[in-house]
Amino acid sequence: MNDIFQKTVNKSKVDEQGRQYVQVKHGGKLLRVDPALNTAELKLVKQFDNRFFTGLQKITLEDLQIIQSCGAVLMLRNPAGSGQLLGVSQVLLSSIPKQEVRPGEAFSYGAVGPGYGQVLYKAQEVIAREARKERIRATVRLEDTISIRSLMKAGYRIHGYDPTRYGLREQGGARLVMEKDLINEQFPFEPHQQQQWVQEGIIRMVTPEFTAQKLIGEMPLKTGLWVRNEEGYDAFVHRQVETLLSGGYVGVGLLQKGECFAEDDPALKLLVFQRADTPPAVDRLSFPVQVTSEYGKLREVIVSYTPENAQIRAEYAINDVARKNVENIDPIAFKDEYNLFVGTLVDLGVKVVHTNAIGKGGKSAIFTRDPAFVFGDAIVLGRLKQEQRHYETEGMRQISLGHLMKDLTDDDQAFLEGGDIVFIGEKRAAVGLGQRTSPAGLRKLQLAFPDYSFVAVPHDDLHLDVLFTMLGPQKCLADITRLPQTFLQFLRNEGFTIVEADPREQPGLGCNVVALGANRVLAVKENAATNQRIREHGVEVVEVSMPNIVKWGGGPRCMTCPTHRENP
Repeated sequence: MNDIFQKTVNKSKVDEQGRQYVQVKHGGKLLRVDPALNTAELKLVKQFDNRFFTGLQKITLEDLQIIQSCGAVLMLRNPAGSGQLLGVSQVLLSSIPKQEVRPGEAFSYGAVGPGYGQVLYKAQEVIAREARKERIRATVRLEDTISIRSLMKAGYRIHGYDPTRYGLREQGGARLVMEKDLINEQFPFEPHQQQQWVQEGIIRMVTPEFTAQKLIGEMPLKTGLWVRNEEGYDAFVHRQVETLLSGGYVGVGLLQKGECFAEDDPALKLLVFQRADTPPAVDRLSFPVQVTSEYGKLREVIVSYTPENAQIRAEYAINDVARKNVENIDPIAFKDEYNLFVGTLVDLGVKVVHTNAIGKGGKSAIFTRDPAFVFGDAIVLGRLKQEQRHYETEGMRQISLGHLMKDLTDDDQAFLEGGDIVFIGEKRAAVGLGQRTSPAGLRKLQLAFPDYSFVAVPHDDLHLDVLFTMLGPQKCLADITRLPQTFLQFLRNEGFTIVEADPREQPGLGCNVVALGANRVLAVKENAATNQRIREHGVEVVEVSMPNIVKWGGGPRCMTCPTHRENP
């Protein structure tokens, strides 16, 4: 637990020789990206860049010298020690003659290095964030679908079209303008979801017969346009893209071979747009709503879209842990940790459904356990105590449409949050009464479910599930130093086996595991002592590293809202 609240990993550092560099974590490894410092290094960058760019896109040594003075020219070398360049990129922090950089923004002047694009984009983002920039812009050819896809994966979305960026559009001078917001969350990049939209006919396709101008008149939420990854200029495609972007749409996805049913033409890609004034898409549940225990096999959960800009502002900190980590969140590492967490759920056979609640300005919707929970076959919406989180409830309400829903949010004093609700038996639940859930909230729950019995558990923490969770039938994990002795005695009298969590790991959410079923749980990797105690009681532990996520004050259980578990 010594490094559970480690400092930022993706950051600028200085080596033993006094040379500054950018440290980037990617694929579980720490990589070093060096700024070019002299003419000899700039010449190496130019030689590397010349292998990939020609004509108007070719960069000169003078260009690199100017960029170096107004930003950074970055080099990724072979970490094996050979010094071979693997990739190069340039980022501007202020304007140069060839490129305006507006106040509050940085500009990604380019990144090249097959297989290393994401590393270079991360390094650029580190420099931009450390310079307190609010966004990064980039320009790219409409036909360069490989770069468009790579930029979208890095968090960029298409916001504009410049018809004469490098000359006449008919001569290849037009560029898409892409932006990555460094403050607020943008539309998510979810290729699998967008593929489903195509299958279901949700995306309205732009065609010569039904142009973008006609589509805009109907204002569909999502549109699609076929583009080709090749040299040349397609006047029709360029006009349609320009019309969509000027008509209030944002480019949110690019589907490639195998994702958009164009296997017969590998050069053909589908560019996906969404109306800028609409929220992200609402996922639909695949399984019937059914949760009667904490440990039945987990089949489906509601999660958040991956945050690009996880930050903690003091006014939005949800507990003491979060308050202690204001300005100590690494948003790049946070994104990777969250992707790993959700990917682990998917690999374990759990279907994930996304809430369309998106955090802005220091808010985050990743703790989907709190605004809603499932009792039997009903989705229950409780009233969140913090008013700034009420937008999360609306996301859950949208997912719940078409299912049995019990909305308990009408009383402004009856606070009820899912992190305080833990099933402890058939139609029996423990309900925490601490910092969030109130006695009035418990009474509303009792009235809504008269056939259930409830055990009130007073505590001093954020939610009950940071102190107590179920591992399996009659087996629980508990921080016995912070729970009432009356509740612990009740559990012993009822025949529960209590696995004692290491109290030193409570700040790192040692108790906040989520049961997967089949005697297996998913836990925070950094809580080694508690995880070992769970194993010693015959339960398999699937570990996911999340030292940045826990700084927000929540763990695996907090980040999942189960909507279907098999009955035990």
